[in-house]
Amino acid sequence: FNGKALLVTNNTSVTIPTSGAIAVGQYTTRSPQLYTPSVMTLSFKVGSSVTGTYSVCIRSQGFRYVTSYQILSANTLEKKIITIPLNPSATKQAGNFRVDFILAAGSSITTTPDVWQSNGAMGSVSGSANITATAGHVIAFAEMQLEFGDSSTSFILKEPTVDRMECSRHYQSSMDDLQLPTTAGMSGAVLASPSATTNYASFGTIQFNPPMDLGNTITLYSPATGAAGMARNNTTSTDVPAQILSIGKKGFSARVNNTSTSANNDVWVHWVAVSGY
Repeated sequence: FNGKALLVTNNTSVTIPTSGAIAVGQYTTRSPQLYTPSVMTLSFKVGSSVTGTYSVCIRSQGFRYVTSYQILSANTLEKKIITIPLNPSATKQAGNFRVDFILAAGSSITTTPDVWQSNGAMGSVSGSANITATAGHVIAFAEMQLEFGDSSTSFILKEPTVDRMECSRHYQSSMDDLQLPTTAGMSGAVLASPSATTNYASFGTIQFNPPMDLGNTITLYSPATGAAGMARNNTTSTDVPAQILSIGKKGFSARVNNTSTSANNDVWVHWVAVSGY
C-alpha cells in the first residue's frame, strides 16, 4: 500500500481472535529535522460496503495514537481529514510513522482513543466495523498522505523512482521483487567461499542502497530451500546455520561457521532487511 490506491475484498467469513487484528498499513517517512508544527494531518479517501466507525492507528518510536473516522454511505468514496497532535514524549529529530487502517480487531486490543500511549502495538477503537465478518465485503483506500501542520494539501503522485527509494528506507532484499523470502531462488544471493585457515566464512559487508532507517531487523534465508536463519552450501547440497553481525543504517555483515563447511565450498545466502518505525 503506497498511498495511491488499495482495494481489499473479503472472500470468506473470518472470526478474529480477541487479541488479533487485520489491517493494511504504510510507512511514512519524514525529514530528520526539527519540526515546528504541534499537529499533523492525515488525509485519505475511503469507501466500503460496510458503513460505521473505523479505526486508524499511528505508531512511532514505541508509541501509538488510535483514532476513528466514519464511513457514512456504502460503496461511496469519501474524503477523510484527521488532525493528530504530535507526540510530546517522542524525539523530534528521529523516527518515522506507520499508519495502520484497521479492518477488523479483537476486543482485547481496543484502547482509549485520541491520546498518545507508550505502547507500540496495534490498537483499535471500541465498536469499530469488521469487514471480515461476512464474505463479499469490500473496502478501498486512495490518496493517503500524512503531513505536518493543520491542513491537508492536494495529493501529488510521486515519481516511481522516488517512491521506490522512499520505500527502500524501510524494506530491502537480495531477492528479485516477486520472490517471497521463504521460497527457493538463487538470483541475487550473496556468496562466501571458506578458507581452511579461518574459523568463519564471511559474506562481507552487505550495503543498503539507499541507507535504511535505524531499528533494522535482518533475516537470512537459504536460497535453495527458503529456510530462515540458514545459508546454502551448494558444494554439499545442504543448508548450514548463518549468523548476522554489525547491523547499521548503511549495511550489515554475515557469516557461517567453518564447522559447517570445508575449504573452497560455495556457500550462498539471501537476506531481507526491515526497518523499525
